[in-house]
Amino acid sequence: MSDEVDNFSIEHDRSGQQFLLRDGDKQIGEINYLAFGEDGKERILYHTGVNKEYEGRGLAGRLAKAALDDTVAEGLTVVPVCPYVRSYLKRHAEYAGHSTPVRPEHLDVVPEEYREQ
Repeated sequence: MSDEVDNFSIEHDRSGQQFLLRDGDKQIGEINYLAFGEDGKERILYHTGVNKEYEGRGLAGRLAKAALDDTVAEGLTVVPVCPYVRSYLKRHAEYAGHSTPVRPEHLDVVPEEYREQ
């Protein structure tokens, strides 16, 4: 049993369209997204990042789970442009009915550096 205290938290920054991973007061990761569609019913998750010194602790998975759970709870559909999110979805069947394949029009709105397919 570990005595280590877990100071990690995840905050949804709606105005910045991102989920922020924090270690206490320090931001150590994020998932960026864009609302898409006339009705905004699709959420394009296009980038997941965790600071290098925090890699290998399962924090990207915690961040992905929080972003996906929030998206589903809001009745939105996930568009997994981010390779990490696509990989996470393949391992977690509970989200199977809540995502849609990436289409060219999704990629058109994503910042260029994150458009790899």
